This record gives sequence, structure tokens and C-alpha cells, in this order.
Amino acid sequence: MAIRQECVRQECDFHETFRGSLAAALDSRREGESALAGLRREYLAAVDRQDALAGFSGPEFARMITGSPTLAARLRELHQQREDALTEALAAETGVRAGSLAPRAAAALLAAAHRTLFHHALDLTIAGRTNRQLADALPEAAEEVFALLEPSLADYAVREAA
Repeated sequence: MAIRQECVRQECDFHETFRGSLAAALDSRREGESALAGLRREYLAAVDRQDALAGFSGPEFARMITGSPTLAARLRELHQQREDALTEALAAETGVRAGSLAPRAAAALLAAAHRTLFHHALDLTIAGRTNRQLADALPEAAEEVFALLEPSLADYAVREAA
């Protein structure tokens, strides 16, 4: 029973890590770095680490998640919670009034980039790519996706000097 409880705890810990990952990346930005640049940098670091937060999961897990409507729905929920946490962090970072749409819109775009790349990693995994092959392919995919956001978000939420 203790083993099962520990497994449940590890799952909960990962869910909390996943939910807070984009907000944490925002918080770890360097001086002069925009939200987009910081989130891009952290995504590429996660790819370099072959981190589960970037979609590195192994073929069995990827098939299980994508093949189960219930698990796929839970993953969508986790992505939404991650976006919500990023919205709150962006609102606090930019000092806008409660209910302002800019942090919500920026978070939606930034989270969509991460969600798109996460699912791309799952698709590549299911197609038989190894983690090393994913780590080689995902930086180019990331540059393509994040470049789409540059015109709108390159100067949004730039970290000021402390």
C-alpha cells in the first residue's frame, strides 16, 4: 500500500510541476528577456534534458495517452491549467488590472506553442523516433513555432532590472 501511495504522490508532484512549468519559466527569465524569449529558452533546455515536460515519454506512454479519450482529456485539462497559471504570472509580471485580456491572450499563444510542440513530440515518439532523434528534431520545430509569435510577443513582458 505504501508503494501505491508513493506512486500517487509522484503523479501528483509531476502534475503540479507540469501545471507550474510555464509560470516557472517566466519567473526564471534573465534581465531584458521577454516572456517569449524566456519560454523559448526554457523549452529548448527541456528538449536538451529530454524532459517529460517537453513531451519525452517513451512509445508505450505516448500510445497510452493518445489512445485513451480519458487520458487525452486529462492531458488537455493539464495544458489548460498550465495556461491559467501562466496567465496569472503574466498579469502579476506586467502589473495589469484584474480581468485584463492581454495576459490571457499572451498566455494562450505561449501555451499553444508549448502544447503544439508537446503533441509533436508525442507524434514523433509514436512514429518510432528515439529520444535522441526527438532531441535533434524538436529545436527546429520550436524555432518554427516560436517564430510565428515573434511579431506579436517579442517585446511583451520584458524582465526589467531588479
